[in-house]
Amino acid sequence: MSAMETVKYRLQQKPNSRERLIFFVAMAAFIFGFVKACAMESIKSVSSLQEQLDKALTEQTQIAADSSPVAPSTVQPARGDLSSVKWVGDKRAVNLSSDHLVQAARDNGIIIRKISLPDFKAKGNFLYKPISLTLAGSMGDLGRYIEISERLQVPLVIENISLEHSTEFEDLLTLRIEGGFYADK
Repeated sequence: MSAMETVKYRLQQKPNSRERLIFFVAMAAFIFGFVKACAMESIKSVSSLQEQLDKALTEQTQIAADSSPVAPSTVQPARGDLSSVKWVGDKRAVNLSSDHLVQAARDNGIIIRKISLPDFKAKGNFLYKPISLTLAGSMGDLGRYIEISERLQVPLVIENISLEHSTEFEDLLTLRIEGGFYADK
């Protein structure tokens, strides 16, 4: 008999009980190792990722609470109560409000491209302090900045506002605000 015929003959024979037992034990060990390596590690990974996600969400809420803009020291009126809003301020309050606009841009990571804060001009029975700002930043940063500009001691009267894509940076928007503050003479 040749070697090839011997191999064919052995393959055609039925395995004995000892060989069957070894085969089933080896298959059970392989399946156990596969389940332990794949399924158990996946469950551990998922729970670990869930813990990290929960921790990140907690940190995000803490950061949002810590970095929320601080309202000016004056009491802010309720949204529906406009009777207590002081539409015309004194010179000091107007100067503080214009300074607060510039500081808010710096605090929110907004690039100040151009700023113009000329002196007061007479406009009717009031003094008018014009303001012109050209800012660049992300949509979120500019949104927070506009929110802050709504909570000034003296309201900013916006005469012109524009928002456009920045020509210098792809990810930034350019915000142009022209307006001013009114003060008592």
